[in-house]
Amino acid sequence: MNLLGKLDWSAIPFDQPIIMGASGGVVLVIVLILSWVTLKGYVPYLWREWITSVDHKRIGIMYIILALIMLLRGFADAIMMRAQQAVAAGGAQGYLPPEHFDQNRRSQRVGRKDTCRPSTSTRSSRHMARS
Repeated sequence: MNLLGKLDWSAIPFDQPIIMGASGGVVLVIVLILSWVTLKGYVPYLWREWITSVDHKRIGIMYIILALIMLLRGFADAIMMRAQQAVAAGGAQGYLPPEHFDQNRRSQRVGRKDTCRPSTSTRSSRHMARS
């Protein structure tokens, strides 16, 4: 039984250093945070008092923390887009190659079908059959 379908190791962009560096940095930060929390002995406290809490104030605080993290991620994405536009001004390529934005090439490499084709709606086909 293959849980991942046609997804295999060729889908990972080992040839693109920006993506691999960012992914490695994220994994490293997550491992460092989890190691620090485990070594300090905060896991039982966090599990008992925060992660499984039904207190509305703690849930609100966790929601605000998550919102701030997503806000920072949005700022990082905006900075990356502005930097790409600034570096690519005047006919230059920019720091991302044009193939980075080509999703069809990536989906064909993995072996999936093209998902950008317009699909026919069953409602409109039934409506046309009645007419």
